[in-house]
Amino acid sequence: MLLFSTRKVITTLLLLVIAYSTVIAQQLTGRVYENQTGKPLIGAQVTVEGLDVSAPTRRDGRYSIPVSRGEYFVRVTMPGYVTYRTLIRFGVVDYQLNISMRVSSDLTQEETEVGTRDANTRTYTDTPVAIDNLKIEQFADAFGQLDLSQLLHFVLPSFNSNRQSGSDGADHVDPSVLRGLGQDQVLVLINGKRKHQASLIYLFGTTGRGNTPTDLNTIPVAAIDRVEILRDGASAQYGSDAIAGVINIVLKSSTNGLKVNTNHSITDQGDGFSQNYSLHYGKVLKNDGFFDVTADYIGRGRLYRPSSSAYNEVPRAKFGDAKVNSYSVYFNTEAPFNRQKKLFFYAFGGVQSRSTDANSWTYEADNERNIKAIYPNGFEPRILSQIWDGTLSVGVKTKTNNAWNFDINNTFGQNQMHYTVANTLNASLGANSPRSFDAGGFGLLQNVTGAHLTRKFRNGLRTTHVALGTELRVEDYYVFAGEEASWKKYPNAADLPGGAQTFPGYRPDNEVNAVRTNFGAYADLETDLTRSLLATFATRFERYSDFGNALNAKVSFRLKVNETFALRGSASTGFRAPSLAQSHFSSIFNDVVDGVSFEKVLAANNSSITRALGVKPLKQETAINASAGAVFKPNTNFSLTVDGYYVSVKNRILLTGDFSEDDPDLAKYLKPLDVKSALFFTNALSTQSYGVDIVGTAFSEIGEKGKLETMFSMNYNHLSLGKINTTASLAGKEDYYFSERDQSYVLYAAPKYKFNLTFALQQPKFNANLRFIGFSKIDIKSHGQDDQGNYISNIYNARIISDASVGFLLKKGTRLILGCSNLLGTYTNNHNPNESETGGMYESVQMGYVGRSFFGKLRFNF
Repeated sequence: MLLFSTRKVITTLLLLVIAYSTVIAQQLTGRVYENQTGKPLIGAQVTVEGLDVSAPTRRDGRYSIPVSRGEYFVRVTMPGYVTYRTLIRFGVVDYQLNISMRVSSDLTQEETEVGTRDANTRTYTDTPVAIDNLKIEQFADAFGQLDLSQLLHFVLPSFNSNRQSGSDGADHVDPSVLRGLGQDQVLVLINGKRKHQASLIYLFGTTGRGNTPTDLNTIPVAAIDRVEILRDGASAQYGSDAIAGVINIVLKSSTNGLKVNTNHSITDQGDGFSQNYSLHYGKVLKNDGFFDVTADYIGRGRLYRPSSSAYNEVPRAKFGDAKVNSYSVYFNTEAPFNRQKKLFFYAFGGVQSRSTDANSWTYEADNERNIKAIYPNGFEPRILSQIWDGTLSVGVKTKTNNAWNFDINNTFGQNQMHYTVANTLNASLGANSPRSFDAGGFGLLQNVTGAHLTRKFRNGLRTTHVALGTELRVEDYYVFAGEEASWKKYPNAADLPGGAQTFPGYRPDNEVNAVRTNFGAYADLETDLTRSLLATFATRFERYSDFGNALNAKVSFRLKVNETFALRGSASTGFRAPSLAQSHFSSIFNDVVDGVSFEKVLAANNSSITRALGVKPLKQETAINASAGAVFKPNTNFSLTVDGYYVSVKNRILLTGDFSEDDPDLAKYLKPLDVKSALFFTNALSTQSYGVDIVGTAFSEIGEKGKLETMFSMNYNHLSLGKINTTASLAGKEDYYFSERDQSYVLYAAPKYKFNLTFALQQPKFNANLRFIGFSKIDIKSHGQDDQGNYISNIYNARIISDASVGFLLKKGTRLILGCSNLLGTYTNNHNPNESETGGMYESVQMGYVGRSFFGKLRFNF
């Protein structure tokens, strides 16, 4: 009896031990070392995906992470080494995983996909040109920005994006520039495939007036793994638009499990409440396949920054950011056709529906454009937009290094904006006027079909990559009219203006459906001329159906001086084809100057007005790019890159200033349209830019399990303007053609200098981040002029802001982040709202006008 009881007790204890061991955390341990030398790597980050737990390696290269039973991916990252990733299965005992890391001299932990057209590309500091490679989760978790353009604005000094206010369409699509050039002079890719542009064209005094941008915010941050930014001309590799560089957005792949993110923020003024919820699910498929899908919602409340009491009369009572609601779904998948895993099918894409609501200019009760019977106290119109954006890319590719690899792909994209004007009226209809109008809109469709071949040739220690390919691109740009009352002036005794006040709708005369085709072919060669010298050569031919041919070339090199120091440089030609919107868009719209509203016409490039003025059809912009830089990496804990650049652009396409009805050459064309002035697109001038980018990273060990990463980056950019290209009939009217005020928006599309200093402390269960961002002085010319006719400067002095956050691992897979953006509540300089483009005390420059805000985030991994 006693023996039976003893056995029972022992059996029960064993069962309890086994049960307990299945729920308590086991230890993942091991050592990380360099594959060539076997030396331990200090500060390598070991992450267990799906649990949101990580730890740095210690002085002996060892690490230890508590992990419960299950199946997980383990990822190891280290600057200067290719990322290691493997799937492991935990049982009821500790698991040991020793990891050999391959040297790559990579600052940013990932191999890049831009810089060459070969799929087997080199890494950040191994490339002959400057490339930023940003792990988005690292910055999205640490700081308060919710959309991609704002996140990059506060991370990369060479990239700038400022939210606009009072600028019609620009209030709904954030302008963004690279190295101070135009929004349409940077090419955007998704997973290496060309993304379509937005259908919008900027019309008012914004950074990028007259440009057609690519809307980066159509892709949810939660769906992005990393962003690669090639800071060098690349038209010879990728075609049109790549004058300033290339932004490649790489979607997440092979992430196991479900991630739930919640983000909330509010300003210290109690407005601008923002919320973001995202679900990301990733599943590993058989034979190295994967499927990832992300659903995302962003809701951003209005932001009001009223003018100082020093200004009694202001053109806008409600100056600030628009209200936004955005819904997105994106996916990314890849799977082999067979077990040999040599032929793969892949697809990615997604859709976004975004509604925005922006306040416009204030109309006082006695304004001639107001009907007191409708608005006895005046009114403040609101411009609403419904933006739909979608893309789908499907392809087949091989993965073999022993023969030619091929990639056949078709990528389709569409962007459409549809406007509604609310809280407004058509004065010519009197008291019977509706208060809201369908104002019409525009859209762009793009389809790209491409075939790409790559191969790697080895000759001992030397390697040669060859890439060949062709692409056929079809674009369709269209404008659709609004309802009649949104644009028409009806007969009335008082001769009151017609159309929806603040934003007249598009007319049937504005409707257009323009299609063009483009054929491109390229060749790309990258070879090790010696053990120390890497050289690349690229050329690309383009044929456009609407303006002709383009042929561009590029050469670059990287010279490895020794194990710690390398030189690199490049020279290339580039081009940008005029967008269909720049060639065909026309509109009659409302503008406000010195508190006075009036209509103006934007005449299409092929209109009777432009023909009468001798304006020639738009032709391509052409560019010459040159860069030279150095890479210094004395050890695995420190890296520094310095890259200087020069960019010359001829025949930049810009929107002219206003030619008024006082000009006898124009009066006969303007009177029938009942407008006061006209403007148009033209190859206005040439520009030259030179500057330098500096990027440095340092790692240090903190205690046994922590590390401190210090990151510094800076951009200095100087842009100068050449001679203004007026037509013979407009000679002597350069100030109207492209005034000093208009020039200031080109000159200060980016600050003269901008820097970022970030400190990131990482512990297994705690992390902290602190960063400082500095902006140079900016000089934006106001509407006002002095006695000599010179435009008065609105000076925005240099500013430094700071952001901070702390994060806590609450339990397995759950992390809390709390932080503050713009800790000291710094604003730009105040100016007279009547003399600004926005109608507020601030232009949309530097860090913007949000001020201090607080944010909190929760991350759940299942």
